[in-house]
Amino acid sequence: MASTIKVDKIEGSTGSTITVPTGQTFTVTDGIGVAGGGTGLTGFTAGDVLYATGTTTLAKLAKGAASEVLAMNSGATAPEWATAAGGAWTSLKTITVGASEASVTFINGTDGVVIDGTYDTYKVIIDGLTGQTGTNFYLYGQVYDGGTDGTGTALVTASEYDYTNRSQSSHGVAIDAVANTQAFFKIATKEIDSGAGKGLSCEFTAANVNQVAAENCYKYMYWSGSFNDAPDLYLLAYFGGAQWTSSTNTIRGFKFYPSTDSFGAGAKMTLYGIT
Repeated sequence: MASTIKVDKIEGSTGSTITVPTGQTFTVTDGIGVAGGGTGLTGFTAGDVLYATGTTTLAKLAKGAASEVLAMNSGATAPEWATAAGGAWTSLKTITVGASEASVTFINGTDGVVIDGTYDTYKVIIDGLTGQTGTNFYLYGQVYDGGTDGTGTALVTASEYDYTNRSQSSHGVAIDAVANTQAFFKIATKEIDSGAGKGLSCEFTAANVNQVAAENCYKYMYWSGSFNDAPDLYLLAYFGGAQWTSSTNTIRGFKFYPSTDSFGAGAKMTLYGIT
C-alpha cells in the first residue's frame, strides 16, 4: 500500500548523507533542477544530446538520423542535426581484379555503381596492378558518355581524347608520352608485366564530369602514381592528364584496360566521389 509523507526538509539522523537501501529506488517525479546538480529532465532516449538554453537551464536535442552531423542553427542559439556537407571523399565501389581480366569498368547503374550528378569529381585509386603473363602492356583509359542529360552509358572509343604524360625513374631516365585525337588516354608511361615485385599503383581523378555548358565542356582527367620494375629496383614516378573533347556531354563511367594481354589477379580499384 503506497503512503505519502509531506515534509519541508529531510536530513540524515547522523552526518550529511541519506542512503537509499540496495534494491530500492528514489524517484523525483519532476527531475532534479540544474542548481541541485541535476538536469531538470525526467527521461532520455539513447542518442539524445544535452545542451544549455540558459545559465541555469538544460534541454535535450533528440538524436538525429543516420549520417547527420551536429550543427548550430541559423540564429546561433541551439544545436541541430543537419545533412553532412561536402568536403570528404565518399567510397562508392571497390573492385578486386580477377585473373585474366581484360578490363575493369565503373558504369553508372551497373553492379551497384552510381556515377551521376550527386558528385562533381570522381577518383579511382588503383593498388598493385600487374599483368597476367610476361607480356608488357600500358594502362589505358576511356570514359562512358552520359549524354547531355546524364542518362547514357555509351563507351567512347572514337578519337576524342588528348593526353600528356611525364615520368622520372630512379635511374634518372625521363619518359614522355603525348598524343592528340586518340581513341584512349595512356595512364602508365612504362610497360607492366607479371615479373616478381613488379606492379603499378596510382590515383586517377576525373573532374568536370557534369558540365554541359559549351564554354567549359571538356572533361578533364589527371593522375599520379609509381611503378616498380623489380628486381632491378627501377622505380618510376609519373603524372599526367587527359581530356575528353566532347561538347555538352556528361561522364557516367570509366574503363581501365591493358594495351595488350590482360590484368593479373589481386589488384584493387576503388571509386570515390566528392561534391
